[in-house]
Amino acid sequence: MNIRKFAFLSVFFCAAMSLNAQALWNIKAINSSGKMIPVKAVGPDASLYDVKADPGSGSTQFMNVVMIKDGKKHAIKIFKQLNDKNQFELWAIDPKLGLLSIKAVSSENQGFKLVGKEIESKVIPIKAISESKEIWNIKAISPEGILHDVKGIKFKDDQTEGKNNGFDFYAHVKAIPQIVCDQNDKIWHVKGLHSEGRVWDIKAFGPNDEIWDVKALAHDHNQHLLDIRAIRGNRSLPIKILSSKEKYARIKAILEDGSLLDVKAIAENGDHLDVKGVIREGNIVHIKVVDKDGKLYGIKAISTSGNFYDVKGISTGENDMVNGVSVKAHVKALPQTN
Repeated sequence: MNIRKFAFLSVFFCAAMSLNAQALWNIKAINSSGKMIPVKAVGPDASLYDVKADPGSGSTQFMNVVMIKDGKKHAIKIFKQLNDKNQFELWAIDPKLGLLSIKAVSSENQGFKLVGKEIESKVIPIKAISESKEIWNIKAISPEGILHDVKGIKFKDDQTEGKNNGFDFYAHVKAIPQIVCDQNDKIWHVKGLHSEGRVWDIKAFGPNDEIWDVKALAHDHNQHLLDIRAIRGNRSLPIKILSSKEKYARIKAILEDGSLLDVKAIAENGDHLDVKGVIREGNIVHIKVVDKDGKLYGIKAISTSGNFYDVKGISTGENDMVNGVSVKAHVKALPQTN
């Protein structure tokens, strides 16, 4: 094979891999007979625009749900209904047209509104409601046929999660793996896993060497996105990824006054090993135990019934404030990808 042909094939395969990594997932409503109904954004002149889950060039574990209009991606967010505190509507945000409603649109051009209802902690179920009041699930479907759930996600307790193009919104809309846990375990262990099968405890350490347990908490039977917290007695502290100029991002528990607690893995010999954010892939920051030689090891949340979730950092793309501290990403446990 000559050099020119080799170079061409190399560019072709690199381009193909890049396109595959960035393949958009379709968003569909699944009705009671199993039929898939496309989800669209509806413009003021009844124009229809595709709604997709976008992995970007990164992980498919936590994908943005976006509207595609004129070849550009526009955010889709959840807004609270003024007349119903327990129901929420989905809208795409266009800089020129403003808010576009999101609907499941049948082949007969019937539009069925998508709504979020009954908050489960900070994960909001999103459904389509038919004329006969049937409730349909919403799924993201990859080109290979992998299914993810489409959910509303909140990180803040505030009524306003953020602002996009001048619009205050209540929650993000994301596609995340379907839950694999069939138990309602509320408290999961968080452990570092050595490649030889050894398991390391993960702990947070206070200024006076007090030790805090690190756990994954499932709130209100939500098994999609577990909160990683430092626990000591009746106190519970958030654990976040902070900005850093170092090679790896710092991971800290944050006290109410903004003081920071180290988060470490405890090796068999008692050594404290760093827990760091090591690389960002799309919205996901991979979190690892870093040993004395710089080797990286995974961290998992483990339920009492034996289910394993990945412990990851999740970035919203904005600098959020927690107890007065600027954070780059939230630390959560979520189902492993296929």
